[in-house]
Amino acid sequence: MKILRFTDILVYPLLKKNTTAMQNHIAIYHHASDCPMKNITHVHTGKYEISYCLEGEKNYTLADKNFKLKKHMAILIPKGVEHSYSTPANSDICSLEFSGDFIGHSVIEELCPAGLLDIFFRNTIFDFSDDIYYRIQIEEIIKKCIFEYRENALALYTIRSLVILLLVLLSSFLDKKRHFPKTENSIMKIVNYLNENYFADISLYDVCRKFSLDYKSTSKLFKKTTGISFIDYLNSIRINKCKDLLLNTPQSIISICFQTGYNDLSYFYRIFKKITGSTPADFKKKSISQRQGKTPVTELKL
Repeated sequence: MKILRFTDILVYPLLKKNTTAMQNHIAIYHHASDCPMKNITHVHTGKYEISYCLEGEKNYTLADKNFKLKKHMAILIPKGVEHSYSTPANSDICSLEFSGDFIGHSVIEELCPAGLLDIFFRNTIFDFSDDIYYRIQIEEIIKKCIFEYRENALALYTIRSLVILLLVLLSSFLDKKRHFPKTENSIMKIVNYLNENYFADISLYDVCRKFSLDYKSTSKLFKKTTGISFIDYLNSIRINKCKDLLLNTPQSIISICFQTGYNDLSYFYRIFKKITGSTPADFKKKSISQRQGKTPVTELKL
């Protein structure tokens, strides 16, 4: 089996309009391949790194410590830290490397006063597997960074804004973890229950009875903790499962509808379009078309 190495990554040519002084301060690496990949130990001088796992996993060694980056997890690497990694086959990983100059030191001071950016990055692993509110937003930003570079001649400025937004979301995620450690216990029980039983006929009232919780206070706490209502959260889980079944199984749309907890086909269509912007059939058609035109491994560098 072929093992991809750093030098095997395809290089996209710079867009002519992006030839500015900033071009050496941001790089985007997208590894999506059925081949494994290995990387030698290296250091980013003056650059921070954020890597996010869309599928599969990625194994990191940072300063003699081992970390396993799994699906829906992000790893943050401070500048000047020696590290290496290996990626198994069938993984989809996106990495952003950027300098303080690219983000803007005034922005960094506002987001992370008194040089706290390095402290912020020492949190290392962010796990969004149980937090669909942050996960959806962060994955959208990652995908937009890749798309904007390929399609937009002014990608430099767009990606800068997206990276800043990504830092804001990560900071907000950390802040939420600090302020809601106890109240999240009951909400996490509900979230785990929904992930395991999304296909059943579930209501917030039923869940509150199961865990002996007050309905009104739990409803408010759930939205405060996750950022969305109980029913929106449940629909997000169900539609994500629907998307997976549409793309990876030969099942019919009607079968998928009932298999993922929907008892009304018209309601299912309405929710699916509300969340994805497309009907199930259009979503499948567009996704298959994008897959066929997808480049396995790319390095995007501004």
